[in-house]
Amino acid sequence: MAKLVSELKEEEYTAAVVSVVKRAVVLGVLLIIGRMIRDGLPVSERRTADEALLALLILGTLVVLIPALYLLRLSRIKGSQVVCPYCEEVNVLVEPPMEDFICEHCKRTIYYQDGHMVPITVVACPKCNIDYKVASIVDHYICDRCGLSIQVHPKKGKEPEPLPDSVLVRVQSPAVRLGASNQTVLMRSYPPSAEPQLIAILRREMGVNDEQAKMLLQTTSITTPLIVAFDIPALEAESLRRELESLGAQVTVRDEAPSHV
Repeated sequence: MAKLVSELKEEEYTAAVVSVVKRAVVLGVLLIIGRMIRDGLPVSERRTADEALLALLILGTLVVLIPALYLLRLSRIKGSQVVCPYCEEVNVLVEPPMEDFICEHCKRTIYYQDGHMVPITVVACPKCNIDYKVASIVDHYICDRCGLSIQVHPKKGKEPEPLPDSVLVRVQSPAVRLGASNQTVLMRSYPPSAEPQLIAILRREMGVNDEQAKMLLQTTSITTPLIVAFDIPALEAESLRRELESLGAQVTVRDEAPSHV
């Protein structure tokens, strides 16, 4: 991911502080040892030892302060400014971004393809009537208020492969078998060990970032299931159900009213 200047400064500041502390400890130990050696010398030779200790102190102090001087150079980095298409706040990156990065203000992923920012589209929640800015490459977006999965645009790509007969037999409704009815996939529970894979699925299905996906997973329960996909074709719902169940999740598929043309 592209690196923000604030992230770089935070990392370098932490590394510099650790380096300064380590060097200061080494310098302190050397001075203590030098002082002990100096005290064991004859009085006539102590002046030379004092001069050596003073030189060690001056040189050691300069060595200790080198990381701090590097931090001064970091403060001069201007970086490349990018306006977040969602919250319209300015992000300052080390270099012009060529790949995805997370806005440091709204924490949403700003997507890039071929070195260019992915265009933004506006979708509205049909239940809350609230507009959301969404990257045009995502298929679904989760309403921040009601949790509804909003379809951004029809999925592109290959048609889903036909399901095996063993799966089709389990689908009772003839209308569903013919693809006339859509379904909603709800997840009621999941094993903690499957969280990384589930986060990837939520990012793909909902268009959220990792942090938002984690928050959604934390709300999942038997009484308040998470809507992973809303009103999608039955074949896609079945494929998604099998994928989730293979990770140990407890999944329910709910029929939606068939659309009439």
